[in-house]
Formats: sequence, structure tokens, C-alpha cells
Amino acid sequence: MHAALRRIALASILAAPLLGLACSDDSPMGPQFGDLQFTPGFVDIELARETGALLSNEGDVALGPIAIGAALGIGIGEISGQVCPDMDTRVTPSSIATLSPGASAQVQVVVDMSAVDPADCPDGSYDIDITASVGNLGLAATTVRIDWSGQN
Repeated sequence: MHAALRRIALASILAAPLLGLACSDDSPMGPQFGDLQFTPGFVDIELARETGALLSNEGDVALGPIAIGAALGIGIGEISGQVCPDMDTRVTPSSIATLSPGASAQVQVVVDMSAVDPADCPDGSYDIDITASVGNLGLAATTVRIDWSGQN
């Protein structure tokens, strides 16, 4: 009985730092957590409405399923923190069943501004974070910066 309690206590002590890491708002991303990487890590597409990024598995184990998603665009500079509510960002593919070691997949990002009401979306630059996750763990990220003017 005492041996079983010691094993549970030891397991709790060893798991606590991992639990803290998993629950952190500043969840680490990058090669040390699964070896997924986007190239480029940042792209400014200015007035263009689409771009691509390469998602690579630089590790030695297959990863999957991988979910790929886009966050709402957040204004930078003079419009810092503003959002453009009707900016529609589509990521293709939105998931990858398995990415083998050394393999890569092209990810296409298309930003549709056709439904944007200029009154609801301040002119300026917006950053859109694209993430690749396995389960709840973000393993890679890239940022797409797009410029918006109610005139374009």
C-alpha cells in the first residue's frame, strides 16, 4: 500500500511541470515540440489576397493528425488591437492526416475581403496567425500580414 502511494506521489511530482507547461497561455511552439515548421515564418502580402507556406516535419517521427487554422486578423501599428470582423481567412488543407519525417505539405492561405464593410474595418495592416496543431498542442506558426483600405 505504501509503495503504491509513493508511486502515485512520485508520478504527481514528475507530472506537475508538464501540466503547467501544457496549461500555459504562452504555450511554446517550434521544433523542440515536434519538429514542425512553417516556411516562411512571416510573410507580408500587402494588398495581395493569397499566399502559401510550406509546413515541414523536420523530426524523426510521423506526426498527425495535424489541424491547420487561422486566427482572426488583428490590427497592428495605428490600429493596434482592432479587428476586421468580416475578413474571411481560408486555409487549405485544414488538416493533414499524417506528416512523415522529412515530408512537407504546401499550405495555401486565401483572405477574402469581399464581405468587409469599410465602416467596420479600419484601414491599416492586419496580422493573421496560422497555426499547425496536434491535439491541443501548437507545434508551428506563421504570420500573414495583409494591408486593407476601404478602397481596395
